[in-house]
Amino acid sequence: MNMNGRSIYYHVPVHSLIKDIRYYLDLGVNFEIYINSDFIDNHNQDSIELINREFAKVKAAKRIHGPFLDLAPASSDTRIRNLSKQRMLSGLRVCKALGCDNIVLHSHY
Repeated sequence: MNMNGRSIYYHVPVHSLIKDIRYYLDLGVNFEIYINSDFIDNHNQDSIELINREFAKVKAAKRIHGPFLDLAPASSDTRIRNLSKQRMLSGLRVCKALGCDNIVLHSHY
């Protein structure tokens, strides 16, 4: 159980969360936020600040479910392997910006 007493994590895509953040936060659970490559490439600081500000109000915990579709970090093709590593590291940067304690990454999907 987390420090906030909530043990349930609700998986939600980041764009859905941003679109209707109050609805989701009113559920009274923690969140595993799915970050896709579109968000990694195109997010702005306002989105990060909105999530951090609203989560702080309700003391909900958050973790990131990083990009995983189309990634193959164990690929024998060095370009695919390097791009996969780049995407995963980008996910870690978003995780840090959101002040999350952990991130879920799949080594191969």
